[in-house]
Amino acid sequence: GEAGTSSVVIMSEGGVRLEVPVLAEAPCARLALQGDAAAGVVRLGKEVRVAMRVVNEGQLPGSFAAMLPAGSALLVEPAEGAVAAGGAQDLEVSFTPSEAGVFEEVLALEWGGTDGVDDMAEAQDDDAARPRGASVQVTAEVVSQSFELLRGAGEPGALARTPAPLAETDFGPVYFGEAATSSATVLNNGPEAVVFRVAAVAGTKAAPDGVDEIGSAPSTDVDPSSFVPSADPLKEGAFAVFPREGVIPPYGSATLALTFAPTKTAPSKGFHSQEREDQSEEYVYTAFVSFAGHERRLRLPVRGSGEMAALDVRPAGLLRFGDVAVHDAVDRVVSLVNTNGVLPCRFAIGRSATFKASPASGDLEPGASAEVTLSYGPRTLGTHREALPVRVLSAGSGRTVGAAKIAMTGVCTAISSRRPIVGGPN
Repeated sequence: GEAGTSSVVIMSEGGVRLEVPVLAEAPCARLALQGDAAAGVVRLGKEVRVAMRVVNEGQLPGSFAAMLPAGSALLVEPAEGAVAAGGAQDLEVSFTPSEAGVFEEVLALEWGGTDGVDDMAEAQDDDAARPRGASVQVTAEVVSQSFELLRGAGEPGALARTPAPLAETDFGPVYFGEAATSSATVLNNGPEAVVFRVAAVAGTKAAPDGVDEIGSAPSTDVDPSSFVPSADPLKEGAFAVFPREGVIPPYGSATLALTFAPTKTAPSKGFHSQEREDQSEEYVYTAFVSFAGHERRLRLPVRGSGEMAALDVRPAGLLRFGDVAVHDAVDRVVSLVNTNGVLPCRFAIGRSATFKASPASGDLEPGASAEVTLSYGPRTLGTHREALPVRVLSAGSGRTVGAAKIAMTGVCTAISSRRPIVGGPN
């Protein structure tokens, strides 16, 4: 309380005089400002809120008022008020930093009392009657928050000391029915965790300054600590991304798995050559990564081509062996041509009791050919007609990506003498 002093004089019978000072306090308000005004590292352009409290440890109610200069970046809510004796009033101090660097501004509060307290203050000397209050310096380290797309693990440039930016993902040629994978890293250059979401459209889509309205951005009020991302990948035609959404921690990253899986129905017949435009189909997509509470979106063009496995048998058509006797054999030579000009392949030819191929398998570079000897060695009389299956395999995965057939016919009307076995009995 407000202090007042006096003294009591005690006289003894022997004439001894003893003066005892007496200190007395009148009831008053005793206000104090509590709380940590250091906001730490904050994001540029985002409102920052700091919790403070005015407490009254006195016996009478008191009042406070925020004393902010013109143009102050601080906002105090409430800016003034009364605090009951023994009570407290919570304050919210907020500001929105407009530039990166160190933010510093003084928050000053002026104390006031009840009418009785003010009257008592007037009775004191001039120094004691001056307005009382408290001040604290509100501080923050303001940094910008930005996002980058970088090459993912295992991609060219990803192992460099400074990962290379990712401007485009080109899967190149991929057989229909096959899948190619790649990855991208989304980097969060900022002090706050952020929720991201991926959207994609077919075709090219440009957006000025990286902003686009494709796909819905995450809600601005989503809480990263409680966000549960979808377990389903994003699919747009032959292009897929996983995860389609998630949370990136402060100064952390998230890896996106990109998949390109073109599909097309293979020709129902044959081995005849396809025109190039029928063998290949171009795919173009644009992926966008958006972030909760941020307007800017990252843009990633994606492209690739779906390729039909194309194997020509030359000469084309039915291969005729003519009349061949049992125990004899006749050979014909054909060429297998990989008419796909961008992807290698393997071939594997089936066999039967009557017709055989040598070699029965092999590798073919784009546009290359291989000679195969086909043998007709009948074991029974009659007309023989078969189509040996030819499987076209991906040179990378070994999966079957296409098929062809070699149609052959021969006639057997006689039985020749069995040839003696070399080294055997006469």
